[in-house]
Amino acid sequence: MITNYTPIPWPDGYIKWWYETSPSLYDDVYMDLTFVEVFDRLGLDAPVDSIAMAFATAEYRLWHANQAARYNILNGIMPPESGHWLNNPHADDLDFQIEADFAGLMNPGMPNSASEISDKVGHIMCYGDGWYGGVYVGAMYALAFVSDDMEFVVTEALKTIPKESKFYQCINDVIGWHKQYPDDWQQTWFEATRKWNEDVGCPSGVFGSFNIDAVINSAYIVIGLLYGEKDFFKTMDIANFSDDTGGVDLANAGDGGQCIRDDLKLLLNSFVQYLDLLFQGTHRSDRNGHSLIHGIVYSDWQAVRISSCNTDSFCLGCGVCKVSAGFINKCSQFL
Repeated sequence: MITNYTPIPWPDGYIKWWYETSPSLYDDVYMDLTFVEVFDRLGLDAPVDSIAMAFATAEYRLWHANQAARYNILNGIMPPESGHWLNNPHADDLDFQIEADFAGLMNPGMPNSASEISDKVGHIMCYGDGWYGGVYVGAMYALAFVSDDMEFVVTEALKTIPKESKFYQCINDVIGWHKQYPDDWQQTWFEATRKWNEDVGCPSGVFGSFNIDAVINSAYIVIGLLYGEKDFFKTMDIANFSDDTGGVDLANAGDGGQCIRDDLKLLLNSFVQYLDLLFQGTHRSDRNGHSLIHGIVYSDWQAVRISSCNTDSFCLGCGVCKVSAGFINKCSQFL
């Protein structure tokens, strides 16, 4: 955990600088877009082999479970065996957890449908707890479209996970510790870390402090959501201070936390629309250079009303919002 007094340098343009300097750090973005692109091209019944080959043959760099899955696929081991722990030592890593956002976004208010997509895609690179991480995150995204109660979202989404699993038990513990220590997220972090911070899968983390196991990192997401009190930046701060992975939990919690209103519009206008999104050269763009993702965001800017706000805005990721019929109809044009 990063201590409260530790300064975190953040000069102007820092996100853009990192994106242009080390774009391979954003695998939690370009993997999502690859999956969405395949569904956009082939429909929701797209065969899993098409999804697997799309990222296995892409030019961008991959890490851990994704990297091992790419190796497997290119050597003839196709899904779901490509993500099975017998063939992929990173099967419990958080790879699918950090790239499952799309499943929930494509299924607003429908966690079971999101889980069906996760079943197809998540087993390409993960298995067991690693797969559960993505299923859970996707379910939270879907549920947050119809509820602004974070405790409900994290609890209801957990119904998609088997109670016998270590993943379920860890998240259930975090929910319980939040009730026991409602004003002390650091105590909950300590309890979660003491009981669940063990990485027995990732070869890079078994004998070191490095831990990208999906179980504990999903716990950090939930800590951010429960203690963030519907404040976008507070949610991000807590997830960031808790994070053991350099930002991916922050992204899931921030996307899962709140509406960022004008901040998102500023981000799109001043940064995102001018970038080559994650090496996605094959993404359809209009004459202004806007991709599929841009189209969804701009088209639905006024279609989603945040339940706790008086302003119309788009909720980034798994934002707290109510979904109108117009939103669903417009999204269907892109999927």
